[in-house]
Formats: sequence, structure tokens, C-alpha cells
Amino acid sequence: MSKKEVKDLKRVKPKYPNQVFTTTIPLAVSVNHLYMFIKGKRFMTKKGQEYMKQVWKTVEEDVKSQKYLMEQEGVWLVAELTFYFPDLRRRDCHNMHKLVMDSLEHICFVDDRWVLVRDMHVGLDKENPRIEVKLYPECG
Repeated sequence: MSKKEVKDLKRVKPKYPNQVFTTTIPLAVSVNHLYMFIKGKRFMTKKGQEYMKQVWKTVEEDVKSQKYLMEQEGVWLVAELTFYFPDLRRRDCHNMHKLVMDSLEHICFVDDRWVLVRDMHVGLDKENPRIEVKLYPECG
């Protein structure tokens, strides 16, 4: 293993090791419907842009109310995601990871490359479909 690879995976000790952030956001647009291509260039769809704006507003409010402090780059974080779908239609929660992590980036963490995403549960809630997010430092 090269020195660069070792440095790249070196964990930085969290400044806030006991901090836990929670938020509830709407179900994300699937990655299958997130981008469109025009002349070989990738653009986010209007649905994706609207979703991100909606999540930013919710998460920024939760960050303030919980007095959440962002960890520095190099601190590995765990994001536990719990999904509640509105019906029994076949869905793949893995296709939502990209947009959820991109929506939380720069508000909850510096770069989503330092986040370990874990799907904790998938349930049904017809009245309130959502994603519950729990974020905390990986102290292992």
C-alpha cells in the first residue's frame, strides 16, 4: 500500500464524538430520475433541484435547533437511513443514497466521501412517507 493510500484512509479523531444529529426528510427522487443528458452533458432534473432545496431548508433548521457542529474533513461519519414508503410499489432505497448525501453535504458534513451510509429499515407509512436520518461520528 502506498503512503498516499494510507494517508487517505487515516481517520481524524472527531471533535464532537458524542454528537448525534437527526432529521426527517421527504423521500428522495431515485437516481434513475435524477439526471438528464443533453449533448453528452449531465444535468440535474427539475425534480432533483426542487428536492434539494426542500431538504436544505429542513436540514438547516434542524442543524440550528440541535446546535449541530460540523466535523472536520477526515472524520468518518455514519448515516443511518430509515425509509417509509407510501405504498407497496417496488422501490430500491439504494437509488436514493446519492441525492440524500448530496443534499446533506456542506450542511452536515464537508464531503460525503467521509460518510458510511447504512440502511436500517424499510417500512410503510401511507400518510407520511419519509426518510429518517441519524448521523454520528464513527469512532472505531
